[in-house]
Amino acid sequence: TPSNQGIYDLGFLAQGATVTKDVAFTVQFGASMTFFVTVTGGTDGVVPLDGAKNASAKNVYARLLAGSPTGQTGNVDGVGGAARFNNQNSIAVTNDDYVFAGSAQAIRIIAPDGTVRTIANKSQSTGTSVDGNGNNVVFAGSLIRGLYTNRAGTTLVVSTGSTIYRGTRSPFSDIMDPNSWFFQRIAGSTDGSTGDVEGDGDTARFSDVAGICMSEDESRIYAACFSQAEIELIENRNSLTGGPTSWQCSVLAGSGTQGFADGNGLSAQFGPGVQGLDVDRFGNLYVADSGNSRIRKIDLERNVTTVAGTGTDGNDDNAGTLSNARYLAVDDSDSIYIATSSARIRVFRNGQLYTVMVAGSYSSDGFVENFQFAPRHLAVNKSTGRLFTGNGGRVFSLEPLVP
Repeated sequence: TPSNQGIYDLGFLAQGATVTKDVAFTVQFGASMTFFVTVTGGTDGVVPLDGAKNASAKNVYARLLAGSPTGQTGNVDGVGGAARFNNQNSIAVTNDDYVFAGSAQAIRIIAPDGTVRTIANKSQSTGTSVDGNGNNVVFAGSLIRGLYTNRAGTTLVVSTGSTIYRGTRSPFSDIMDPNSWFFQRIAGSTDGSTGDVEGDGDTARFSDVAGICMSEDESRIYAACFSQAEIELIENRNSLTGGPTSWQCSVLAGSGTQGFADGNGLSAQFGPGVQGLDVDRFGNLYVADSGNSRIRKIDLERNVTTVAGTGTDGNDDNAGTLSNARYLAVDDSDSIYIATSSARIRVFRNGQLYTVMVAGSYSSDGFVENFQFAPRHLAVNKSTGRLFTGNGGRVFSLEPLVP
């Protein structure tokens, strides 16, 4: 791999079964090797990451997937540590571990082996929105603020500060080829102008759209408006392949006034800076309400409740406190991973908060209890539980390992 790790697939193991493997390697004189067994989820379910109480977890291994080991930035395609990212504000991941990353005005993709390609707006063009394939599209707005993919990696929704796009490709096409993708504006302005207006995709205006996600059937897209204390619903009323008039935009939850209140729909209140969004396998929506130091849940009836956090700012797993939860991701085991501005990754499962990783500076790949780096954006492979996080000009994977 790009981090000088050799990965060998030794096959599949049925639930409850055991297997013995004989593996032989030739090692150069004076070299050393360290072996790990990776346990990943599959058809029998997710293998979630370990969590600890107020400390980095054991048996979680972090690898640099792509980007500069020292955090250098830029817009350079390449393999692993040779690639460069700039103004990375969002990531998303498929069931096959292809990772999408926003890089300023462009969209990049990272293959499981660390190969990085640009699939949209490689020229970093700005200005009036232009629909088109990956080589021709122009995204209105300042930066790629949010990305979300379906499990197969055939649909990618994109948010900028003002506008929402839908990218699609054939399931038989090359996911890493910009010509495989077609991007279409479905809601918001064509010139990057902002506002707070409901209506069809042409009429609607958004202000500071940040996090984004969509339902499994792709008919409902959810967007967090960072400065409006609202969660927007962009719902398809006609054809998924239709233009902006096929989509209807309205407020799903939030009064538009910053505060805290559980309740239904517009009677609920969110704090400033709502950003992270994800849906679970039942269609419930989870929101990182950083201003209220809580994780909120919006069910299919638009009821807003609090599932984690006390409202007191902190990083105490035993007391159940959260500090400025900014990003989150939910897997099929119903684990909710949370990245905080205090540079930790927390996880909420079975009614309890745990710590996956405490932040610090990156030096090399390893178990997170032995080294740390500061995580930001999160995406999880919902089927396996492998977690991906962005950090400046780098993208890391976190996975369960048995040493």
